Parts: sequence; structure tokens; C-alpha cells
Amino acid sequence: MGELHLYILLTLLSFIVNYGFGIVTLAIDHRHLVNRAFAILVFALSWWALMKLSITLSPTEEWASFFYKLSGFGWCLLPAFYVNLAFSLIRKHNLGYRRYVAYAISFVFLGFYACLWIPDLMFDGMVIEDWGYTDVPGPLFSLGFQPLFLLSFVYVIVELAVFASMARRRDDRMKGLLVLVGLLIPLVGGAVTNMILPTFGVYVFELAVPLTTINAAIIAYAMYRYRLMAFRVDYVSAAIIATVNEPLVVLNRDGRIGMASPSAQDMLGYSKGELVGMHLNDILFEKRFLEDIRPDVDVRGRLMTPARFVGKDGGRVPVNLTASKLQNDGGKVMGYVIVGTRLFTTDRASRVSMFSAAGRKVTGEGDGT
Repeated sequence: MGELHLYILLTLLSFIVNYGFGIVTLAIDHRHLVNRAFAILVFALSWWALMKLSITLSPTEEWASFFYKLSGFGWCLLPAFYVNLAFSLIRKHNLGYRRYVAYAISFVFLGFYACLWIPDLMFDGMVIEDWGYTDVPGPLFSLGFQPLFLLSFVYVIVELAVFASMARRRDDRMKGLLVLVGLLIPLVGGAVTNMILPTFGVYVFELAVPLTTINAAIIAYAMYRYRLMAFRVDYVSAAIIATVNEPLVVLNRDGRIGMASPSAQDMLGYSKGELVGMHLNDILFEKRFLEDIRPDVDVRGRLMTPARFVGKDGGRVPVNLTASKLQNDGGKVMGYVIVGTRLFTTDRASRVSMFSAAGRKVTGEGDGT
């Protein structure tokens, strides 16, 4: 009876925590790509926890089997949700083959979820333990779902490890490592208790749901610590930004992009979803936001300087960069507006432009194409 009460408590807590994570994340900014990917993941985890609670409290094996099938929408699609979140964090949605990976994984595991409703295929019924009903894995679960499930998580781990090892900025490196560590916790613990041991007929206290909640908490911390979800810039009108002809981005205090004009998207070659969440340093050549731009803007209120943007294809575009503060009614700096006026070339070897505000000529090198 003690194990039953503990299992109910942990499962209920997992439901509340994951659901709360999703609500808070979307309330911060539902438009941000990372926020949406994280919310989808934690809502799936909360659904899984709710169904596990229903399985535990089911009066009969038939009801337990029914709730188990419903729970599959949460755990069957976890690989796709984690891949989508990982790609959102490391901004690889549209690079090469990766644009098809999330779709392929979603399609495969949707197929497994459909097979869950076919008798004696994904599971062979339920057994009663001290903590409630537990499913008995079927042949397709053991031979198909389980190896592909683990393989997809290994793929996500490799992507995160490569990203962390190659990241130039400490924030990106720590972000990748935190998410990687968070992912390993449920993968190692949950896979053993919920998948591997039941395959051999050994049933122990299932840890997958509580451990995925710990994983979600670690990811949420990484998002909060490195300002991945704080992109509310409601004091700037999106309608106004959409009409600006010059490339314009709105940053938070840390230099991450919260809004981008269509002109900025066209110049840099990124979609709106890709730009939102990126750091200004990711699209600037040589200059650094914290070292070269923010200090002067905080003191003077406005800065004009020659710079070069780096497009998605690696091309460098010379611009006259104008940076201004965004302040609330109390005078507190809430963010920054960056406008890049493109400089035109006279030939492929040089660019000459007159800065009216500085009253001098600035020459940029490189072809910028």
C-alpha cells in the first residue's frame, strides 16, 4: 500500500509540474519557437502522467488497458518532441537533412501509436503490482518500438553533444550540456524500469514519469538561466516593425532577438522563426553585443557604427548599424532596437558610404556576396 501511495503522489506531482511548465512558458511568449517546442513536450509528459494515474486507479484490467492506449500519445511521440526541442535550441530545423528528421521520426512513432490499438501487437495486456497495473510488452514493442526509441534518443544526444563541443559562446555550450544531462536522466533510468526490465518479465517500480519531470525541470532551468524564453517585447508594435523598410531587430537585455522585420529576414536569409531566439552575435561579424554595442548605447542612448551582418549562407553584408535603447515609463532599459542600413558597393573590392551622423567616410572590405 505504501508503494501505491508513493506512486500516486509522484505521478500526480509529475502531472502538475509538467502542466505548469507548459502554461508558464507559453505565458512568457507563445510566439517563440523554443517556447512552443518545450510546451508541446511538457504537455505530452503531463498527459502521460495523467493517464498513468488513471491506469493506477483503474478498477479493472479493461479500463487499465484503455487508459494505457490513451497514454501512448504522450510516450509514443516523445522522440519526435525531443528532436523538435533540440533542433529549436540549436537552430538546426532547416539545415540539410535535418529538415526531414523531425517529420520522419514523427511519422514512424505515430505508426507505433496506431499499432497500440491493435490487440497483442504493442502490448499483451496488463499485470497488477503493488503500485497498480503495469503493461506487458508485446512483440512489436520489444522488437521495433524499443530499439528505435532508444536510437532516436541517442541521435538527439549526439546532436546536443556536437553542438556543445563546437559552441563558441559559453552560454550556448552550457545550454547544450544542461539539456544533454537532463535528457540522460530519464533515458537511463526510465528505459531500464519501463522498457528493458519488463521485456524480460521483470516488473519494478516505474520511474520514467518522475524522471521525465526532472528532465523537464533541468531544461526549464537552462531556458531560464540563459534567457531562452524571455522574449516579451510587447511595448514594441509588431505592426510597425512589419512596415519598416530597413532591416530591424528588437533585442532583450542580453542581446537575444525577440522580433525581426521582414527586411531583416530577407537580408539575412533566415525565417522569422529562425531569427527569434538567436543572439545578435550570431548575425554580426567581428563586433560583439556586450562588448562593443550595449555599453555605448546604455551611456549615450544611441549608437551609430559601421558593421557587417552575416547571412545564413555565410555572406557578409556591410551596414550602417544604429542601436537605440527601449525604456519603460520608469526609465528602465527593457531592450534595444537595432537597425542596419545596407551599404552599396562600387565594385567587388570596396564599398564606400557616407555616414551623415558621423560626418566621415567609412570603407568596408570584402565582397559581401
